[in-house]
This record gives sequence, structure tokens and C-alpha cells, in this order.
Amino acid sequence: IWSILGECPAYRAAKNDVKVICGADHAHLVANATTTSNKLVFEATTSTGDHVIADRNCHKSIIQSIILTRSTPEYLPPQRNDYGIMGPIPLAEIAQISGEPTLVVITNSTYDGLCYDVQTVKKVIGKKAENILFDEAWYAHAIFSPLYHKRYAMAKLTSKTDEKYPTVFATQSTHKLLSAFSMASVVLIKSGSSRAFNPKNFDETWMMHTSTSPFYPLLASIEVGTKMMKGEAGKAIVAEMQTLAVQFRKKMQELYPFFRAWQPDTFGGLNITKVPDEVLIKSPDMWTLKPEDKWHGFTGYTDLDNIMLDPIKLTILTPGIKDGKMEETGIPAVIVGKYLAKNKIVVEKLGYYNLLFLFGPGASKEKSERLFKILKDFKKDYDANMNVGEMLPELKDQYGKMTIQELCGKIHNYFKEKKIINMVQSLFEHTPKCVFSPGIAYENFIRSKVSSVPLVNLIDQVSAVLLAAYPPGVPIIRPGERFTKEIVEYLRMNEEIDNNFPGFDIEIHGITKNQAEKPGKTTYEVVCVGDRIMERVK
Repeated sequence: IWSILGECPAYRAAKNDVKVICGADHAHLVANATTTSNKLVFEATTSTGDHVIADRNCHKSIIQSIILTRSTPEYLPPQRNDYGIMGPIPLAEIAQISGEPTLVVITNSTYDGLCYDVQTVKKVIGKKAENILFDEAWYAHAIFSPLYHKRYAMAKLTSKTDEKYPTVFATQSTHKLLSAFSMASVVLIKSGSSRAFNPKNFDETWMMHTSTSPFYPLLASIEVGTKMMKGEAGKAIVAEMQTLAVQFRKKMQELYPFFRAWQPDTFGGLNITKVPDEVLIKSPDMWTLKPEDKWHGFTGYTDLDNIMLDPIKLTILTPGIKDGKMEETGIPAVIVGKYLAKNKIVVEKLGYYNLLFLFGPGASKEKSERLFKILKDFKKDYDANMNVGEMLPELKDQYGKMTIQELCGKIHNYFKEKKIINMVQSLFEHTPKCVFSPGIAYENFIRSKVSSVPLVNLIDQVSAVLLAAYPPGVPIIRPGERFTKEIVEYLRMNEEIDNNFPGFDIEIHGITKNQAEKPGKTTYEVVCVGDRIMERVK
């Protein structure tokens, strides 16, 4: 089939198929997932000193892209609700974008399934930006359902002033919500007029990130996964995903108030259990956030009607938080996650009191029913106050003498003591001061002009590395930013969890863990810009 770096007919045909099916002007097939696709877009559009604007809750690959291109970032702060669920960027914030940025990055949908009205976002940004990147890693299916009309990057423009729009990029993880091998991704492009898109330039960038010996089946799986979605077949596949999701959402009401779905529970004055499935999967208004509704927990937004919850992304709330306050008793989601993992069910993302599940093309009624059964079994075992060793054998050594209610209560009380609601909100409300650009901080890192700093001395130090909680990989602090009291308190809490609740530690990329021989003595350190460099800055 020849080299894909040269004149490869098979690859050219695959790109063309993907382009046409997805409604793009250009398309590229990418290995190493959307992490690499994002870097491709950055390196094809930006360079040293260029002004870039991004969602502060963007994926860590966006920050890595900023480092690679030495561009200068500005961040837009979204809100988080009491459960720590990430909200959208208010349109008012987007409208206040200053200058003429080379690139604006929007995460669509958010990890928890909140989708923008992309048409409105494009109009608000207008001629300000040369390029817009919609990071649609978890959103490749949207193209193939009328429910998401106008809510994905490649949607056809309806305005008569189309010529005013910048070039639009979408990066998608084909392996997440279409059918392709792991690490499969695409870059979709709609050419704008603010700055003419140059396909040859992009090809050159793509070759910098592509091997001369690629795994051909991976690239072929992108073509196959996309062609599966062509025409009515794609609509049927996504409709089946949506139907399974809304059926599960209805069934969740049987477990209320123990477990509950994060969703509106009524539509047209009726409880959603009384509304036919086909109506729910065809009604954007059912899933559109309204400022006056309380279920979503976002306050202060005046333009939430531009935001819709994707029904295939199901967030389940566990007991512990109600009306913005910590309840007397609670069940931290990490314990439910352990129980599900024991039963071979992997949670997509865990919060402190919420779990995220994706109803993708691999979902089935059997899998859906099994998930419901395991959740029901957890409730039964919790109500029976089973021994932890019997319920979660992997934790027998650490917690074998405790009951499940005792373990839940111990961790819940710890979160209450730490005021976890306020801690998470403060963590993202207080923006750290940027002392260096991420690129300059990284230069100091690779030249060893850094030192490892323990948490006790971390406040006011400047990070040389990116810290990101994973999954999904949202940055806590970026290279070149100064540590705040709020960030250090959050890291100290995680250090304490590592020591006091073994088995429940949170993965934070960029943290150095010093493992002691004795349990309960693990300490955290962070690589920071060295004192000599900081003296020069002063």
C-alpha cells in the first residue's frame, strides 16, 4: 500500500472518505490519539509568542502543545458545581476575548457531557481569532445525530456571513465514541477566510508526527469506523446509543435517592419515565440547561440555554452532597468504583461523589442491565453493612476489620473535615500567577535549572512541570505558574489520602512520590524552577 508519507492511494482515499462523511474540507488520520492531534493543530498554526486562548479546564495535551510551540497562553475560567463537575465557559467570557489571538481552544463536549452551541460560539468569536480548535475527543458521534444540530465543529454554517469565520479544527478520538483501535484519532478542518488554510503546510506538520513504519491496521480502523457511520447507518448506531442511555437513566429512578443520575427528571411537565424514548432522543430542549433549574448546580450563568447535556454521557451521583452542603453520611464514589472494578466494570471518570459512564457504540442492553445490577448489589451490600474484606477482597489487608459503612463513613468524614466542596471550587477559582510562559519553564526543566520542593515549602514556588489529575487529565497547575495556598492544600490532602487511606490515592501526573519503607510516610514533591533563575526574575 506504499508509504503514507508519500503518494499512497489507499491513504488518500481513506482521508477523502473521512472528510466527506464528516462534512469537513480536509481530514487527516492520526495515531497516538487526540493528544497528538491537538499538537498537530498547534504546530500547524502557532509559533513562538503567538497569543493562544484556552479553556482553563482543557486537556493536558493543550498545555503540552503550548510548551512545544512556545506560544503565549491566556485562559478562560469555567465554573464548577458542588460535585466538582466542570461547567462550560460562559459566552460572556468568550465575548471578552482581547486582541486577535492566533488560536482559540474550546473543549466540546466537556468531559461530563456539556456541549456548546457551536454556531453561537463562532459568531461570538467572529473575526477576533484566526483559528478555532474544538477539542472533541469525546464527541465524534455528534456528527451523526440530529440531536446535536449546530453543536459540533463541522456543522454547516447557517449564517449569511460565513466568510467572516476563521478556520475551524476538530480533533476527535475515533477510538472513544466510534469504532476504531485504541489511539486512533482524526483532525477535521473547515477552511476559513480570516487566514487561508494551507493544506501543504499542515501535511508537513503531520509528517513530523508520523512514522515511516506506521501500524496500518490502526489507520485502516479509522476509515472503517468512519464508513460504518455513513448515511442512515450512522444515525441508527447513534440512536441506539442514545436509546440505551435514556432507558438506563429512567431505570436509575428505581435506585433514587441512594444513587441518582445527574439530569433533568421532567420534560414537558412529565417525569421522564413517562416520556417515550424516541421523544427524549430527538428533543434537544430536554437536555438543554436552563438557568432557573437546580439539578445542574451551576449558578451565575445567564446563557446556559446555549449548553446541552449529551445523554450518552451518564454521571451518577452518590450520597454525600445535597443542596451545596455535605450530608451527615455519605458514600465516596471511589469506593463504588472499586466495587464496580471488582465486577469487571471500568468507570470512565471518578469525582469525589460522582461517576461517569459512556454509552458508546460498544454498549448493549446486556451490559447496561449488568451495570444496573451491580449498582443494585452495592446498595444491598451497603445496607447489609458487609465486611470490607468480603465485599472488596483487594482491600482486605488494609480494611478487613471494618464494615463497608464504617469505611464509607471514615472517608466521608475526612472529606467533610477538609470541606471538599469549598476546596475544589477554590482550587479552580483562584488563578495562579503566570511568572514564565510554559515553554520557558520547560526549558529550565530540561536544562536541570530546577529543584524538587516538598509540599511544606511549595507556596509561592514556580512549577517547572505540569500537574494534572487523571483521568481525564485536567491541569491543576501549568509550568511557569506560581503555587497558591489553595493548590498546595489540595496536594497536601492527596498526600494525606495516600498515607491514611491506602488503595484510594488519586493519580496526579507530575507529582514525585517518595515512598517510605514504613506505610503512612509517603511524601510529595514537585519540580520547581531553581532559586538562581527566580533571583534573576526578582
